[in-house]
Amino acid sequence: MKKYMFMISVLISIFSLRVNAAGIDSFIIVYGDNHVYELALPKGWKLDKEITHQHKLGTFIYPSRYANWQQIPTYIHSTGYDKNSYKYQPLASFIEDDKNTLSKANNVKAYKIGEVNTYNSGKAIIYQYLYIIDKNKIETFDEVAYIDTPTAFCNVTFSTNNVEDLDKYQGLFNSIVASFNYLGDDLNKVKDTLSHQR
Repeated sequence: MKKYMFMISVLISIFSLRVNAAGIDSFIIVYGDNHVYELALPKGWKLDKEITHQHKLGTFIYPSRYANWQQIPTYIHSTGYDKNSYKYQPLASFIEDDKNTLSKANNVKAYKIGEVNTYNSGKAIIYQYLYIIDKNKIETFDEVAYIDTPTAFCNVTFSTNNVEDLDKYQGLFNSIVASFNYLGDDLNKVKDTLSHQR
């Protein structure tokens, strides 16, 4: 029993260190068909469950300084796509399809800008998408981190129409991507495991 209690206290300590070290308020469980993962919810940001469900996203967060989502120029959302129902594999093909889809629908320029190591799913590949309006004026900046998991292609998207926020939240976005923790493919099993750990 002492050994079991010690292991639980070590897990809680590691979790607390992980939360406090990165300015993280808590973690959000994101799930869909055949995928469950968690992402950090930074201090000063809030989760909007209504927008999440309305737009069929895995999660939608924005800085809490905004009274409601209609006012926000900056937000982050994440979604997973079940590999079994997606025709483009491997991840490079998934990214290429995403780039092509966005380019056809909008005047978009895409650039690979780097990679970030995730908590347990290898490297996230990050692309920046610039939505251009009249005469090369940029209307919106999106940075999308693409992550390959055993059961899904996942993305974390940072979107803003504000250059100051692009600079201000760049490091925070990278921290959220780095917090990506793939938990499995079955929400019920994950819930059961998490309830036994607490």
